[in-house]
Amino acid sequence: MAATTTVLGEAKPYSICGSLPLVRDLQRGGFDVQLIGFGLMSTYHANNEYCLLSGMKAGYQILLQCVAELEGK
Repeated sequence: MAATTTVLGEAKPYSICGSLPLVRDLQRGGFDVQLIGFGLMSTYHANNEYCLLSGMKAGYQILLQCVAELEGK
């Protein structure tokens, strides 16, 4: 949440994990599966599902921030 807040200015966590069959199968197999997405919820699983480059850029910045926090930088 700290990394998301740093990059986006706020964090509004929610969970829909397990709704994808592959994720559900892995979870039932004992794997702790965490997915992070920065696409558009309005197009989630739509026939024309897409994301914006700005969302992917934010996602990478958040990932980099998480790595930096884990390394203590």
